[in-house]
Amino acid sequence: MPKLVAFALFIGLLLMSIGAMLILSLLVDSAFATYMVIGSLCAVGGIVMHKTFRSLRHGRMLRRALRSTSPQAEEWIPMLYGDYTPYVIEAAERLGEYRETTAVPALMHVLEQTVNSQPPGWREVSEALVVSL
Repeated sequence: MPKLVAFALFIGLLLMSIGAMLILSLLVDSAFATYMVIGSLCAVGGIVMHKTFRSLRHGRMLRRALRSTSPQAEEWIPMLYGDYTPYVIEAAERLGEYRETTAVPALMHVLEQTVNSQPPGWREVSEALVVSL
C-alpha cells in the first residue's frame, strides 16, 4: 500500500508541475518556455519509464532466482533483494551458512547491483555477499 500512495503522490506532483509550466509558457509566450516544458516532460517520462522497467526487471530476476532453489534458499533469497541493509546482510550470512549453491545466481546479481548503485551500507552488504559466496 505505501508504494501505491507514493505513486499517487508522485503523479499528483508531476501533474501540478506540468500545469505550472504550461501556465508559465502561456504567460511568457516565448519559445524558450515552450521548449522548457517539452524538455521537462521528456525528462520526467524517461524517469518514470526507467523506474517502471527497473521494477519489472527486479521482479523477473526474483522469480528466476526462485525457480530452481531449495526451501532454505526460497526463504532467504527475497530478503537479498530488499532495501534494508541488516536484512540483506543476514540473508547473505544465512545462505553462506547453509552453503546454498542454488542461491549463487541471486547472490551474484545482488552483489553486482550493490556495487553498481552503491546505496548506503553497500560496503557491508558487499562484504557479506562475498563471504557468503
